[in-house]
Amino acid sequence: MDGQLKRLWISRLYESKVDPNIEADVQWSFFKGMHLDAGRNALIVEDENGRRYQVDLADGRAH
Repeated sequence: MDGQLKRLWISRLYESKVDPNIEADVQWSFFKGMHLDAGRNALIVEDENGRRYQVDLADGRAH
């Protein structure tokens, strides 16, 4: 490698729609944790509501 960093992909795990009639900050959802699953070649992400997302490390697709 020549010392340059290269972005592999960008992935959207979920879309948060904000109701303009409610305070925005109470509608946000943050990541609670993430870990690598080498057997699946994936990044597993959990949000603060307990939902889990799997990101394929080869192409960045979220499942």
